[in-house]
Amino acid sequence: KCVVDSSTLISLAKTGLQHYLKASGWDFFTVQEVFDEVVAQGLKKGYLDALAVKELFDARVVKIAKAPAGSSSVSTDCKVVALARVLDAIVLANDPKLARNALAEGLEALGSADLLLFAFVNLLHPRMLWLMLWPMLIAIAIWGTVLLFTGAQVVALLSGWMQQWIQSGTLFIRWDFSDAITIA
Repeated sequence: KCVVDSSTLISLAKTGLQHYLKASGWDFFTVQEVFDEVVAQGLKKGYLDALAVKELFDARVVKIAKAPAGSSSVSTDCKVVALARVLDAIVLANDPKLARNALAEGLEALGSADLLLFAFVNLLHPRMLWLMLWPMLIAIAIWGTVLLFTGAQVVALLSGWMQQWIQSGTLFIRWDFSDAITIA
């Protein structure tokens, strides 16, 4: 589980990397105030990244959780840390102050770069490598078979066309080198 703050959602949306949240396979939660700050206020101000973040909430990639009791009058950062403590989750924050607060509470804090590194490492997983490799192997096998049966005919056809193009393109040049052989 992971609790996200507004800085992470905004930075991922601005760089177009918000889809990595879904690809990570983690459960993401946040408090209502983060949604209000990023989506509601962002849409009012006309920020395009607010639409990308709204899609994350609409697709339930990021879920809104109720802030713990007793945290109604504190800052959004404190609510994020309190929610992470209740859910026993990792805090995903690009804000250094929030990350320090989370670490002071004994929670693990990661930034967007850590999430992207995790996604990159998962690309090197054997299953992911196989999913990237097998379509290429099938394509090589199909086109190799086609080339095996039609390769000689295609090469002969192409060489004939190229000879015709060269001879018609160099109309005034004589291509007979028998005189050069007699001189030598």
